[in-house]
Amino acid sequence: MGQVERYPEGTFCWVDLGTNDAPGAKAFYGGLFGWEFDDLPTGEQGTYSTARLDGRAVAGLFDLAETPAWGSYICVEDVDQATQRARKLGAEVVVEPFDTPGGGRVATVRDPAGATVSLSQPGEHFGAELVNQDGTWTWAELTSGDLAAGRDFYVALFGWAAEDAPGPFPRTTFTLGDLLIGGGHAPAPQEDPTPRWNVTF
Repeated sequence: MGQVERYPEGTFCWVDLGTNDAPGAKAFYGGLFGWEFDDLPTGEQGTYSTARLDGRAVAGLFDLAETPAWGSYICVEDVDQATQRARKLGAEVVVEPFDTPGGGRVATVRDPAGATVSLSQPGEHFGAELVNQDGTWTWAELTSGDLAAGRDFYVALFGWAAEDAPGPFPRTTFTLGDLLIGGGHAPAPQEDPTPRWNVTF
């Protein structure tokens, strides 16, 4: 895909890393992918940094995270309405909708499968400007021991279609019309069983 100018509602649009060692994370990902960082101080909440590749935004990074982890964002037209729908469908609202610089709004929910995901109403900044190439985000994968609960939730919330794939471990592919959204699987015996949306570069 490469360069992106907009994201349809119901598709992943952004990823960011919450860390307790921002300098170390910047050194690692800068060395690995060639990212450069623009820092935006946010007062008591620390600093939010935009990672750029060839001058285009590809991911975010923020410090003071309680648990270091990558997070994923799904584009919505109205984050307040989407958050209300998510709550009615059984999600826990972890962070209520709030305004972001540039006119956007964001909320974070924990889906019935146990994984957290953020809902993003775009403003001036719409999401990742480069995807699906070296050094950029390429895939989102839901890992959960209750994959059926996650499947039903996202189908109801965003109108995704879910197709289960045969195999030794349950797996699902998510689509929205002609768009491939991501996948899902139950954790293998040797895999971390913590429910989450995995980010792949």
